[in-house]
Amino acid sequence: KNMKGKIIFNESLRNFANEINDVSNEIRFLKNAFEPLTEIIIYDIYVATIVWSKNPIGTLIENEEVAKSYKRYFEVLWKQTKK
Repeated sequence: KNMKGKIIFNESLRNFANEINDVSNEIRFLKNAFEPLTEIIIYDIYVATIVWSKNPIGTLIENEEVAKSYKRYFEVLWKQTKK
């Protein structure tokens, strides 16, 4: 609660994103050509990956270097997205 975040959704989820958004999040969208079935959450030194399959699978990595790498990757994607 009360956490600020940057979130990248696929364009096909724009309506869903608008419904769940509050003023604390910045949301951007990728083109419809990219339909991920995974969700990646980066927080501090943690990276959580969730695969939204019939039987969802999650992994949690606690590693500063891995988190920094994912944050850099996220920033590259962020610059390529639109509001």
